[in-house]
Amino acid sequence: MKTPLLSLCYLLLVAANACAFVTHVKQVGREGSRSAQEEFGFGYRHKVCISAVKKETKKTTTPPETFKKADFVAVMAERTGVTKKEAEASLQAVVDIIQEQVGQGKKISFPGFGSFTLKDRAERKGRNPQTGEDLVIPASKKPTFTASKTWKDAINGK
Repeated sequence: MKTPLLSLCYLLLVAANACAFVTHVKQVGREGSRSAQEEFGFGYRHKVCISAVKKETKKTTTPPETFKKADFVAVMAERTGVTKKEAEASLQAVVDIIQEQVGQGKKISFPGFGSFTLKDRAERKGRNPQTGEDLVIPASKKPTFTASKTWKDAINGK
């Protein structure tokens, strides 16, 4: 009768110690996990548990708020003193010009903002994920935007 009771007490003690350890690692973070291992008596064989706790404490980033075309048009109209309809027509004209000129292979550069270019993508091998069949992805052209150094520095506070 003593053995099952002692085993149960031992399991309860280990569970309480593990809960205290998990709470400690969550509060202290990765840097304090080594001292926590020593403090709570966890050795090398408990690394799997420790790494699971570390994964749980990783910070997640939230996606940025979307600034939609309608929002852009509203701000543009306010700053330039024109109606929203005129601002939208102006914006559409700018987008159309960029698409046409870059599509013809020209580089469009706005100093302090960035440049739009057209890049060639080489033919490459691929695989159909549903069938596993090998296939050849044909060469194509890809429009790209590169932010200027001035703008990058302004964003990064330099």
